[in-house]
Amino acid sequence: MQDNRAKNILQLHFIVFLFGFTSVLGALISISAIKLTIFRMGIAVLFLALFIFFYDKKKIILKKALIKKVFICGLIIALHWITFFYAIKISNVSITVSMMSSAAFLTSLIEPLFFKKKFLFYELILGILSLFGVSIIFNAEIKFIDGLIVALISAILISVFTILNSRIIVNNSSLTISFYELFIGFLFSFLCYYLFIDKSFSLKEISSQDFMLLLILAIACTSYAFTKSVDLIKYLKPFTIMMIINMEPVYAIFISLIIFGESEYLSINFYIGFIIILIAVIINGFFKFKKK
Repeated sequence: MQDNRAKNILQLHFIVFLFGFTSVLGALISISAIKLTIFRMGIAVLFLALFIFFYDKKKIILKKALIKKVFICGLIIALHWITFFYAIKISNVSITVSMMSSAAFLTSLIEPLFFKKKFLFYELILGILSLFGVSIIFNAEIKFIDGLIVALISAILISVFTILNSRIIVNNSSLTISFYELFIGFLFSFLCYYLFIDKSFSLKEISSQDFMLLLILAIACTSYAFTKSVDLIKYLKPFTIMMIINMEPVYAIFISLIIFGESEYLSINFYIGFIIILIAVIINGFFKFKKK
């Protein structure tokens, strides 16, 4: 039993590592943010469709009551990934994931607005602490102001997506929901690109290296990582999961420093701000766990 728990923890660390590697792949792939999103979602949808077809065809059926909600979530996740990759393109990985690290905490602040819940005192205190960390990063890395703002928008989008999706996923197949959200996000991204950017969309523009990295991004870091993480939730305690997931930005920054070297080096104040945000997120998760 203990061996299985250790195995599950190691597997979750690997999944979170893959999530962290997503931002590095976003920097390595040379195509634009919106094209990157189109191909990521398109390949992931194809992979999930094949999985559903061969293993459980019943998962293709979506309840009518969920269509509108899934449609909205599909649009939001597409916008999140577009802004996420765009932030990386105009700044760097470390800047982007530092803002994304506030997403878990932003979720706890935004959720009461959606469902008319009372704000808890500790959430307000931790909110101030998190904002303090964000302000330190903004002041320390003002040259990346555009990337910081876009990354913060991306963090807000994923927070809203998480809140809405958590209500949809209850008593419904996560595989079915994810398939349709990715499909809608793919269509939305493709139509936006085709109608407003460039009508000549060609696969020939993608190099063989970019294509291989896109396959890794779509299959390993999207389809596989998501389905496996959902499975591991069944076997690990919420607090353990929360603590490991909080390692994602740490993994991302560590990998980016190894791969990109000096281009990722930032001021000491940046890392101080990042640590403050991370501490606020961990403390918030601890309080949530204690409350449950």
